Amino acid sequence: ISHEETEGCVAILGEKGGEGGTGKSTIAALVCNRGDIRTRYHGISWICMGSDNLDFERYSKNLSDICRQIGVKPHHLRLSPFVRSPGEDPAVANLRMKAHMEEARYHMGKLLTSVQRKRWKSSHKILLVVLDDVKDESEIGWFQFRYGGEGDKINDIVVTSRSSQINGAVVVTVPPLSLRESIRLFLTESDLRPNHRIANTSILADFLKACHHHPLSIRHAGRWLNLKRATAGGQKGTDEVLAEINEATKETVRGSSCLDVLYAMMLRSMSPMVNGAQTKIIRLCFAAFVTVFCKQSYSTPIPFEVATEFFLKVVENESAVLSIDDPLFKSHGRRASMLVPQILGALGVFSITKHSTTADSEKKESSIKIDSEVIHGFCKQIFNDIEMQQLVRHSEQRWNEAYVQSYLQAKSNFFWDNLQPDKSRKYALEKAPTHMIQAAMYNDVESLLRNESFIRGRFWYQGWTEGTRAHVNDIERFWEMVKYERDESDVITTFEQLESVLMEEVAREVGGPNGRCTTLEAGRCLHEISLSLAKIGLFANATKFCNTCIKLVESNLGPSELVAALLYNSSIIHVEANQFEIAEERIAECMKIRVKTSGQENILYVRSLCLMGDILSTMSDYAAAQTCFDKAIGILKIIPPRYHLDFGIVLYKLGRNQHRRGGYLDDALQCYEEAHEFEKVELGDSHSFIASLLTKKGEVLLQSDDVDQAIQNFKDALQVLNDGLKIADDDSSPFLRSKILILEGFLLSVGAESKKCIVKYKQGL
Repeated sequence: ISHEETEGCVAILGEKGGEGGTGKSTIAALVCNRGDIRTRYHGISWICMGSDNLDFERYSKNLSDICRQIGVKPHHLRLSPFVRSPGEDPAVANLRMKAHMEEARYHMGKLLTSVQRKRWKSSHKILLVVLDDVKDESEIGWFQFRYGGEGDKINDIVVTSRSSQINGAVVVTVPPLSLRESIRLFLTESDLRPNHRIANTSILADFLKACHHHPLSIRHAGRWLNLKRATAGGQKGTDEVLAEINEATKETVRGSSCLDVLYAMMLRSMSPMVNGAQTKIIRLCFAAFVTVFCKQSYSTPIPFEVATEFFLKVVENESAVLSIDDPLFKSHGRRASMLVPQILGALGVFSITKHSTTADSEKKESSIKIDSEVIHGFCKQIFNDIEMQQLVRHSEQRWNEAYVQSYLQAKSNFFWDNLQPDKSRKYALEKAPTHMIQAAMYNDVESLLRNESFIRGRFWYQGWTEGTRAHVNDIERFWEMVKYERDESDVITTFEQLESVLMEEVAREVGGPNGRCTTLEAGRCLHEISLSLAKIGLFANATKFCNTCIKLVESNLGPSELVAALLYNSSIIHVEANQFEIAEERIAECMKIRVKTSGQENILYVRSLCLMGDILSTMSDYAAAQTCFDKAIGILKIIPPRYHLDFGIVLYKLGRNQHRRGGYLDDALQCYEEAHEFEKVELGDSHSFIASLLTKKGEVLLQSDDVDQAIQNFKDALQVLNDGLKIADDDSSPFLRSKILILEGFLLSVGAESKKCIVKYKQGL
């Protein structure tokens, strides 16, 4: 870190690339604990990166976490919210979000500079940021902050990753442990003296070699030996216990990886012999825990009370199978599950942490989490185990239902809006609807999402905006599952109940734990509701919430950029609701505010002009629309040249306007071709917008009687969509498949194959 050539970034990587459990995070933690490192930096922060994409919400949370870890209040960042636009092209939305993240990084640099001058009065780098478990190295740059927001680097970065290389970083490779280090680790985890006689035996040396000197495997073996010695009650010697553990490694084939050896030991350690037979309860509970609580992140902390009640319910629900041949269930019944957290904690599979409650510093609440993705991966081994099939087959739905049942039974006498909720209540406020949806408990989740006490509890625990966002996300997921069986009025009623509780909080004379909800906060919350309604296609209802939202925010802030952004969104929603006159009024108001706050020569004004042109074109005022698009292009030519995507979009919309106008086919074709050149550079060759441009070119050529060129453009568009489908995620795949089918149908119509064409259209729809 101290070397000049590091460029401020050091990457701790494993010797074998993607192998986990080699001690990368441990080394990073040891670095942070060194006295010279703590002297060198005024603050050290630790961010767990994980596999989720780094969007603005997650990034702003990371920045807030850094602030808290170095003793700075996050609100000093003064981050403006990222306002999403309904129906916005994903590529444009992503670029807008990145620009917002750049602004947040700039503000973080300015804040750190200010803190350095006022508090630390030092000229060297003030902060060390540890980014643990980086999956995408492009995310590292977001955590490199600069003096005053744009000067020299103000912090250093340490990265841990399973990647084989991190570009731009000095790499520190973690080698396998030496025999001496392996012995010391094993003795420490086994709770044996450093000079214990077993340290010099060949059986231990052979065992450590079989483990490939892999730290996580050795740690698990040591913990297992300690547990077996404790449960044997002194009847077995250390050598005898080690020989039993060594048998587990012999079950793996020659040439097996260190993870194969680890999983073989975990299989045996989590299947202890009881009355001469192996129990399945520990593996069952571990698999259920991972399936229900670790779907998004392996390291999510789960309240101890939640886990224990959940294990009880899982074992109770599987009693018909367990009562036949499981010895632990036969001897203890469902209470056998109470042993699981202690056993898995002793083995190091679970990390159990105690926390003081906010209400009573003497009272402790515990939480359980899995520290390593490698341990999390053992769940797959359980699902593939033939002996476990009766217990784990088709289990996700019933295990999620088991969590819901266990929680509601344990907390049936409590209100959701308790002023001082414990950790199990906080977890339920955040995640209960998700588990209900995964359990297909649709009537129950609908009742919960309309429950006044639950909504208020969310507001009080998560905050007004975050609570609203969590609630509308749950409503969207619920509606996605039931939209073909329920009436639209059902989901509208659920949104209206959310609004009702929100406005009650605004009117409340005495605030809850978060104080009173201001009209400004309420406006932001109503905007989230309007966006959600627009997302699921209920545009007329969305306009109602959007209009109220604008009034509330404008009454607080006056003509500000936030109000302009809300007016912009309102205009889009009114367009989708076919209320074009109101949409025109809204975007005109937006443009007036943006001229006052930012002037005309900025990208926000360009986007407003573009939307105005779109509305006028839809209303058949083609000349006025062309004026808007021409003005937008003129501004784009004089502002910094980083908005090529916007340039392409404006040209596309101008081309569409000329295409609709009639008699301007050459102009339309030229606009589409120029837009195509811009967007190929910005989006690549396999983006759906490229396919849209090729399709539009084909339509113009077809109208110009250039059939061969038209067909070639349609075929090129199909190729783009098919290439995009190969790399698409689950969310975008249906959209791409529908576009492919409809375009195939269009090609058939060009070839006068009308019956086949109609079949394709029906499939696409």
